[in-house]
Amino acid sequence: MNEPLIGITTRVIEASGLGAVPKGIDGAHLWGVFADYCEAVSAAGGVPVMLPRSVDPTVIVTRLDGLLLSGGEDVDPIRYGMEPVPQSTHHDQARDEFEFQLVAAAIECGVPILAICRGCQVVNVARGGTLIQHLAEVDGFSHAETDEHRSMRRHSVAVATESMLRAALGTDVDSEGNAAVNSYHHQAIA
Repeated sequence: MNEPLIGITTRVIEASGLGAVPKGIDGAHLWGVFADYCEAVSAAGGVPVMLPRSVDPTVIVTRLDGLLLSGGEDVDPIRYGMEPVPQSTHHDQARDEFEFQLVAAAIECGVPILAICRGCQVVNVARGGTLIQHLAEVDGFSHAETDEHRSMRRHSVAVATESMLRAALGTDVDSEGNAAVNSYHHQAIA
């Protein structure tokens, strides 16, 4: 049996700080993802395939068994008809374009999509939705600003009893149906 090929979207990483002596290569860029994404795909029995923006999204999707849209910077508010607020400063228009094309191609080809963090926002906006650009302005709470390590679980979310998520989480759901999570987002789906 062939293991499923799971495409994982990448982000641009500046190479200027890399190397044994952090001098790097000025002006050079890398495409990469957090190792956790690849490790999770492998642990689930898939083969992670990092997707650089140099590939044609409509071609690569036809060769994949699944698409993982990874986290990262904010979707450019222009994509959902808004001007950026001061806190929405990190945009990558080339990544937005590439991932919007990937979403469209995956939907057209029936390729399953797992969207994480930014990925959820990409799917939402690609399908005509909008975003709350800065949660602290809406509810006064900032998920993104903390001194804790990003792996620390900071609050709970309710998980529906008969859901696929509940089955997947198993013992990570407490007796009241809550799971501790580490959400570090300053934006949300509107």
